[in-house]
Amino acid sequence: MKTIEFVIRDQAGAVQRGILAEGATSYIIPAQVGQEISLNLRQADFLSHQRDGNDLVLTLVDGTVITIDSYFNDTGSPNRLFISSDGYLNEVGLVAVEGNNLHAQYGPTEQWGKWSPSDDLIYFGRTDTATITGAMMGEENEVSMLAAPLLGAGMIGGGGAVTAAAVAGGAAILGGGANAGDAVAVPTATTTPTSPSAPTPAPTPEIAISLATGGRNGKATITGMGTPGATIDITVEGTTQTTTVDADGTWSVSYDAGSFRDGEYQTQITATLTDQNGNTATSADTLTVDTLVNELTFANQAGAADATINTAEAAQGVTLTGSVEAGSTVSVAMGAVTLDAAVDPDGNWSATFAPGDIPAGTYASAIVATATDKAGNTRSITQSVWVDTEAGALTISAAPVESDDVINAAEASDGVAISGTADAGAVVTVTLAGVVTTTRADQNGEWTSHYTAGDVAQGVYTAEITARVTDGAGNTRTETDSVRVDTRVDNLSLNKIEGDNTVNGVERLADGGVMVSGTSETGSSVAVKLGNASANGVVDAVGNWSVAFAPGQVPEGTYNTTAVVTATDGAGNTATASWPVLIDTVVDTLNLNTPGGTDAVVSAREAAAGIDLAGQVEAGSRVVVRFDGTNYTATVDASGNWDVTIPPENIRSGTYQADISIKATDHVGNVDTLSYTVAIDTYAPDGPVIESYTRDGDGIRAISVEQSDDALAVHQIQADKSITEVAASTLENDTRNETNFYFDSTVPDGSDLIVTATDAAGNSSGTYLALDDESANTLLELTNPNLASHNIETIDLQFAEEAQLSITEAALLNLSSNTNTLIVNGHADDTVTIRGGTRTGTEVKEGQTYDIYMLGSEGTLMIDDDISVIV
Repeated sequence: MKTIEFVIRDQAGAVQRGILAEGATSYIIPAQVGQEISLNLRQADFLSHQRDGNDLVLTLVDGTVITIDSYFNDTGSPNRLFISSDGYLNEVGLVAVEGNNLHAQYGPTEQWGKWSPSDDLIYFGRTDTATITGAMMGEENEVSMLAAPLLGAGMIGGGGAVTAAAVAGGAAILGGGANAGDAVAVPTATTTPTSPSAPTPAPTPEIAISLATGGRNGKATITGMGTPGATIDITVEGTTQTTTVDADGTWSVSYDAGSFRDGEYQTQITATLTDQNGNTATSADTLTVDTLVNELTFANQAGAADATINTAEAAQGVTLTGSVEAGSTVSVAMGAVTLDAAVDPDGNWSATFAPGDIPAGTYASAIVATATDKAGNTRSITQSVWVDTEAGALTISAAPVESDDVINAAEASDGVAISGTADAGAVVTVTLAGVVTTTRADQNGEWTSHYTAGDVAQGVYTAEITARVTDGAGNTRTETDSVRVDTRVDNLSLNKIEGDNTVNGVERLADGGVMVSGTSETGSSVAVKLGNASANGVVDAVGNWSVAFAPGQVPEGTYNTTAVVTATDGAGNTATASWPVLIDTVVDTLNLNTPGGTDAVVSAREAAAGIDLAGQVEAGSRVVVRFDGTNYTATVDASGNWDVTIPPENIRSGTYQADISIKATDHVGNVDTLSYTVAIDTYAPDGPVIESYTRDGDGIRAISVEQSDDALAVHQIQADKSITEVAASTLENDTRNETNFYFDSTVPDGSDLIVTATDAAGNSSGTYLALDDESANTLLELTNPNLASHNIETIDLQFAEEAQLSITEAALLNLSSNTNTLIVNGHADDTVTIRGGTRTGTEVKEGQTYDIYMLGSEGTLMIDDDISVIV
């Protein structure tokens, strides 16, 4: 701690002075009733104020503790506390807050000068250098002296700064007082008050430079204090001004801004005082001058390399960046919009003009960046930019393409032309159904783009037409249209005559003759021939048509003929379809081999491969199999063997009886049917529930599983990822409703097991049992491709200490062909990491609450809510 002076003045005006000597960390100043106590300290020196009984305890920021003994009293004559430094005096008001703490409030500042009753309490000492900023721009920028150190600093010029320190004055440190480490500080000198009419002159005059600041009318004003009536010479940058100290002890001089060189630099300020007795005193210090913004640049060009802002760039907003003197502010103006730039501590600035700040059109604009530094200096820089957000003229001709806005096959074959208008000489890019051509508008602004037969894809569709022009600034204008392309007759079909292209005797006579039918594009007309007979048909509103040939138009006999239909659509396109037709009679044999394997039951595994139905029929017959409400046409070979496969996706899951109907139509149209019922059972049993395991020093000796009507088996996952069945003896424990598996050989530590349940239909599901390998943080990754054959639907982590399971969608989908849902059981010390999962809610199953997660687009995870989950 530095030496601290203090003064005590009693009610009679007697003054006692003393010091708190350097070196000690705590002091006691005794107080009486009605005293004024002034400490040579600043506000910033205090850390806290507290009341301890009647004592005032002051803690400084350096840890020093000053106790004013008996400061508080109830006599009606309270003590008053002041702090003084650099010629200023503040009274300290103390307000009780929480606990013993006090809040300090500092009263108005009193300044040394003309004789005042407070002069005994004022100190000039502790004149550490301080910095005060100001400006030299006008009256409103004059710097106040209140609450500032007497010996301080200010600003010079349009933005320069100056630092001025005290050079003379201050209170002397009197002898005596407390020694370092002593508990009590005792005042050492006592004086009595003197009359204002009889001051004692100092043998050496005092002088202090109190402030150098930008003042009124663009001048720099230096003020200070000294001996009243004395002459003071102030020299700055070789220019000396002389003034007289006023009667109140203050003086000031002003310098025009032109007295200082432009730039950022330091210069000497010297004050010399000569009193009326010829005594002199001199003060000097360094003055910092700042009259310019020393850096302001653009780091980029608006509109990029071509200095042009086009439509796309304007739509994204325009960002300007640059650098400036650190601590400055920057405003950026473009057109009627001015933005305050963001400036980081290193002086890098940026400002972004939003799309709405940039008016559309074609025009030149200037971007002006203006910086103001901490000293108030300003500087501007400008860059030019061209704004062009308008493309040229463009139309697509309104005249119908190919006269009716429909391109048929004949028109496509001889080429198609698309035309329009644009600015003369403009390059127009034309797209017809994805085929791009380029053309140029002639002197009249007309353009035409030609497409060859190969450019127009065959089919029935709407072809989008796009025309685009791009100007030199990169602006584009696009016009669109469309044309209908129809180069084929859609939906033309010829149904088999009488269902099988065979007409027998009954069919020839039934319902007035032979019906020929089919479909065609609506709006078409059809002409049908059967042998040598002809008939015209009408296509109805949904595209169906039919014609009847009377018995007299179909000669009797056994022969082959042809049915031909020719359709003409509304666009003029034509198409034909035909069938060979047999005119004849009988069905000999029709049977079905038993489906479902040896047990006549289709399991989930068998259903996953599809159900093969087969049998025998008369050679040349057509067989249609109806399975569970859906018809399938069988394949019949030359020997009459037929077969058909019901695809897996058409076999409903569940346990039910599926009806099968086989209808055979021979080559003359005779029909025979056969009905059959097949048992379907695709529901897999629930995954086995593991109840316990038994281990010895080297591994696992046995496990117990909840009893089941299904066949249970245990498999071991080997180190090479192969999976083998574990040889074991089983024992049913009906008391516990468990099946015990006693392994013939111990399953070694580090191995995992799969316990499967298989029902009578051959459906199976497996539980993956993660075993404790006597090390925490067991990591389980389900990437073994061999797991798929065991239909794993449950992961059991409860017997693995601090197990960690990591699973992806691909791994989950590989585990089972039965379902894409995986159940994970475990405890709170287990963790499941889901890669790409999303939590969707909870579900209670058999009394256990599970957190539900979607894994990818297909997988579902049900995780015991005790387990920690990382997504």
